[in-house]
Order: sequence, then structure tokens, then C-alpha cells
Amino acid sequence: MDPGTALAVVSLTFQTFAGVVKAFELISEAGNMEYRLVEWARIVNVDRPDTQVIPGLNAGLAALLLTQLEGTLSSAEVLKQRYKLELIVAGPKTLDLERLQIQDTSENANTVVSKLISPQTRQDILGRSKKVKAASAFPKRMWWAAFDKQKFSLLVADCTSLVDSLYMLLDTANKSHASRIVSDALHDTLQSCEEIGDLEHLQAALQDEHNGIGLSTTLSASAGLKAAVLSLAERNSAERSSMPAELLDSTLITTTKKLTARISLGTHDVTPVVIEEKQVPHKMKGKLRSRVTELVSLLSSSENSTLATLPCVGYTEESLGYRLIFRLPPLAATAGQNTSVEPTTLLHMLSSTQTALPPVEHRLNLALHLSKTIFSFHSAGWLHKDIRSENIIFASPNQNQNQNLLNPLLCGFSFARRDQTGQISHELSEDPARDIYRHPDALGEVSEGYKRYMDCYGLGCLLIEIAEWAPLRKVVRKAVDVENAAGVRDDEFAALPRWLRKRYIEDEMAGFRLGKGFAELLALCMPVDCRDVCTLGQFLDALEVLSSYKLA
Repeated sequence: MDPGTALAVVSLTFQTFAGVVKAFELISEAGNMEYRLVEWARIVNVDRPDTQVIPGLNAGLAALLLTQLEGTLSSAEVLKQRYKLELIVAGPKTLDLERLQIQDTSENANTVVSKLISPQTRQDILGRSKKVKAASAFPKRMWWAAFDKQKFSLLVADCTSLVDSLYMLLDTANKSHASRIVSDALHDTLQSCEEIGDLEHLQAALQDEHNGIGLSTTLSASAGLKAAVLSLAERNSAERSSMPAELLDSTLITTTKKLTARISLGTHDVTPVVIEEKQVPHKMKGKLRSRVTELVSLLSSSENSTLATLPCVGYTEESLGYRLIFRLPPLAATAGQNTSVEPTTLLHMLSSTQTALPPVEHRLNLALHLSKTIFSFHSAGWLHKDIRSENIIFASPNQNQNQNLLNPLLCGFSFARRDQTGQISHELSEDPARDIYRHPDALGEVSEGYKRYMDCYGLGCLLIEIAEWAPLRKVVRKAVDVENAAGVRDDEFAALPRWLRKRYIEDEMAGFRLGKGFAELLALCMPVDCRDVCTLGQFLDALEVLSSYKLA
């Protein structure tokens, strides 16, 4: 059938939509796709009988896509021949949910995602469409035996592609709104999940490259980290050893170059590594050992995620504390030469007079990558506590500075800990040039217990550095001259959040530098009341806006 004829024989109605909802009951992996379909239907007004679709939508093409989706899912012959699937027990070629009811006994990667659509929602849709005998009748899912896992993955990809095509028919405003609704719902699911298995299933579901969610990789990383955190807590409560946190032999580790006061380059045996010093008072070493092993386990679990971090391979115990060891990827060698450009820090790049101001899109990408990583750790219930440009490194740099900015790595985890009350806190640095990144509540002889809004403030300072492409010490010189340490007063530190907010949010300097979306993210890090903390949902929305930009 040619496209013109096809468009003539289908129409976008509630019945068409309900037929696809019913067809989705035939596969267990429908959770995320089905939820996105229902949200799409709500936006275009086809989720209720006797309603008209929104103006401007290509209703004929939308109906054709829905019909193709229903046909793909509801024909046993198609599923058998194209995707090598077979009903667990025999059934007719066109499946009838009222006649065939097959119980599922296995878990799948989308179990937790499928909960986004409540049974009541399905009952209402199918009942009103008369596709089940009554609104109270709920069709049981059909289950298939997949003889070819790759073919089954193709089925999921094909269905997702059709749902993605429906979203492509939306105008820009509705498309952005729909994406944020889905991301928010998935984040709410992540926050409410307290079962390790559910979080692992959610992580697997969101890792699918065809899922069509703008921030899916970030949410997947968040789910993976939270699962790791819960796993650590479960092992500790059972008085068993935590996840493997390897104690390395100090004699095999050689330091070759210092990048910062606490971060060095080196080798473990012959493998390039980054070494982070974690100095603690001798009397505190025993109390902090469990935190070190937890941190190493957490950072090693993120190796295959999209987090902007290096994989941690273990730790060493020293007389003055601990060292965290991270595997460094091979350095980017110049073609045809034996030399290579060594890793560097963001602070070094900001301080250099030899580099030009990077394009806006590259600075936005840098801000987005780092903000996503901080969001993932916060979602998992961990605080970084030392967010600053000297703790951002570029491990495999090349001669093109702008390309380097696409692959930042967050380091400086020496102070990182769980976001819980009663946790041990380290003493302050008493170094004004470093303390300008710290929230005033985390300074002074008596500081408050470290909280998430303090981490957000540190991220805000980092974002301002990226916007101005200058070290923070130079940015704040008019408010706090940290280069003249003897003249710094406590009240100047206390006034700094207000000064930064007025200049970059109220006077719109952040928007002028990197646009409205960037300014909205910064405003969440530096609110009117500097002790306010944005919800993780608000943070996710701001990331969604920023990631919607067409960045390099």
C-alpha cells in the first residue's frame, strides 16, 4: 500500500491509540515505550474519546505510525517470522487477549519501568475503548519465548523507533514538555526505588540506546550508583565485607608528577594511574577506613557508566592517611611521534594565557557533563564536598583544546561521603584561595554538617568559572581578594554568595555569557536564600533544558 492510500484509510482516534495500548500487553519489555506512548497521547489529546487532536499535528501520519505499531505487536505471524518469537503455548495467528492468558514467572529489565503505567490507567483506556469486556477487566500480559535474543532486541528497537517517530511529529514546545515529563517520572521512580534488583533493572532499561529519553544515560548512571550504595549498606549491616575494595601494594605505585596539592600522576606497576591523597589524623584512620573502602567500591562500580569519572582500582594505606588509585586511560599520542600531551586540570587551562576562549557550545558541553555527574552522585545519596576547577582533569588531551573539553573527568573525592547526618567531617583547609569554593556555612570554627546545598554552591562556582573562562579567584577579586590572604575577613566570605547571585543571576551575566538554560541551572545552585536546596527533580529539569541545546 502506498503512503497516500495508507493515510487515507487510517485516522487518529482514541480507538487507534487504545489498540496499541492493548497490543503493548503482549511483550514484557513494553514498560518505557508504553509510558511514553500514553504521555504522547495526553499531549496530543487522543487519550480520551470524543476529543480533537491538537492543531498542527499530522494526524494521518500519527495514525499510520500507531497502526504499524499495533500490527507489529499483535500479529503472531509477524513476531514469529521477523523476530523469531513464539508463544509459550500455541495460539492463533492474530492474538486475542481475552482467550489467551499466559502467566509470566520471570523478571525482566523493564519490570520497574512498567510500573510507570498504573493498572488503573490501562483499565480505564481499554475499558472505554471496549477492548476488554469491562473497565474492571485487566488483560494479563502475554509471554514469549525468544529463540534469538538479538531478534528480540530488534523488536524492542523497532517499536521504540515508532514511538520516537510519534514524538518527532510534535512541535518544539510540546516535544520539550513531553521529554521533561518522561524524565521526571523516571527520576521519581528512581528516587522511590529501594530494592537493589529494581534499580539494576531500571539501569539496564535506561541503558538501551534506543529508548529515546534525553537524559536516559544520566538516569541510568544514577540508578547504578544507588544500587551500589544500597548494596554496600546491605553488606555492612550484615557485618560482611563490603564490595571488593582492593588494598594495593604501595611499593608498586610510583608518583611521576603532581597535578595539584592532592592529585598526582603515576604508575601502578606499569599502568598509568591518577593518585589522590586523603590525609587524615592518625587517630581518625580506623574510623575512616570503612568510608574509604565504600568510596573505592562505589567509584569502581561506575567504570562502565557514563559518569565523568575515572575507574578506581583500589587504595593504599599510608602513615598520613590513604591514597585512592584511579586507572588512567592511555595518553593521546601525537600521530607519528613518540611524545604525547600530558593530562592537565581545568584550573590550569583557565589560568593559561596561551589558550583562546573556547566556543560557547564547548563550554556548555563541559558544564553539562560535570553537572550530570554531580546529579548522579546526589541521586545516589553521596556528596562530593570538594567541587572546584583544580579537581577537573582531562586525562587524554590532544593539541585541540576544544576537543579536550568534551571529555572532562571529576576527581578530588578525598572528602566524599554519604549524604547522611552524623557523618565524620574533615577539618577545613584554611586556605582562602580554596575556601572561596566552599559555602560560608561550611567555614569558620563551628561549621554546620555538610549538606547538599553546599555541594550545589561549589558546582555553581565551577559553572561561573566555565562561563567567564577564568579562575574563581580572579572572578571574585572585587568581592574577596584571596590573593591578599592577610586582608580576607569572615564577613567577606559570608557575603560572597549574595555577590555572585546578584552579578550572575539578577544582573543576568550568566545568561549573557552562556544563555538562559545555563542561567537557570546556575540559579538552582545559588538561590536567593543561600541555604535553600533545589529538589533533584528541579535539577533534572534544568539539565533537560540545557541538554536540549544543539551542542557540539
